[in-house]
Amino acid sequence: MTTPASDYRSDSEDANISATSSMSGGYGIFDMGASTDSYNLDEWIDPSTKTISRDMAINYWGSWYDYTVVAPEDMYVDINIKYNLKWIIYGRIAAYGLEPGTSSYQIEGATELNWPKHYTGSMILMLDGNNLKTTQTARPIAPDEFQSTGSNFTKIVKDTANWQSTLVNGLEPNDTLWMWPVQGRYNTLTSRYNATPDYKSVFLSKGVHTFRIKSLCSSWNFDCMKIVINQTSGLQTLVSTNNRNLNVFGGRGTIVINEKHPVIIYDINGRLIAHASTTISVPSGIYIVKGEQSAKKVVVN
Repeated sequence: MTTPASDYRSDSEDANISATSSMSGGYGIFDMGASTDSYNLDEWIDPSTKTISRDMAINYWGSWYDYTVVAPEDMYVDINIKYNLKWIIYGRIAAYGLEPGTSSYQIEGATELNWPKHYTGSMILMLDGNNLKTTQTARPIAPDEFQSTGSNFTKIVKDTANWQSTLVNGLEPNDTLWMWPVQGRYNTLTSRYNATPDYKSVFLSKGVHTFRIKSLCSSWNFDCMKIVINQTSGLQTLVSTNNRNLNVFGGRGTIVINEKHPVIIYDINGRLIAHASTTISVPSGIYIVKGEQSAKKVVVN
């Protein structure tokens, strides 16, 4: 059963809220974007070559919803996105997408990018207007040949060694979160969280904040967002921990990291900057680098 979103909120009449037992509260937001078999929004950077910007692509093939939360105190939180999608839809889009070209569309600066194929089942989570970096490091890529049973995709999902890295330049966390169907239940709607939090140690200062779920392309359905308190904030608490074994230091425009495990980097105001395992470039300033058992303040010139 599909219920008009305007029954709940007057400013969301275009949202597809559907009732299904697969969703946590019995309802979910379906069709997180437009049809992927065309681009017919009359917006172009250059209409003669059918060139569009990335923002135009997101505005057409994706969708967004805002959520307001109130933090009772400064805190760090872990966040999971709960979702579902069917292989019969996802698999076709991920296999074929919509080929770019001067008769259909092409992305500015990436004319060969098949947007629906690459970004189906993906999203960005924004906090107060800023993109959050995910913890995701790899994802399975659907084969170019669509099989209704999903058997060829099952082989890919099982062998994580063949997954494609989602890290930027193979090192830095990405702000794009990819999703795919539950293995073995490809043609049913089974909502799930990923095994680990999609976003870790996100800093929320005391007060009101706005999260935006920003779909880059359709084929997936949004169930809910789970926010769990990781730890209360306080840079004084962080820097007072034992830091004798944390081998990191600030350089000229960099934070040099010589640790076996990734560290979390915050600016002096407690805002998450990055998860990193090797040298990272940052602007001049004071940073807090937090390891598994300790934390350290570093100065970057």
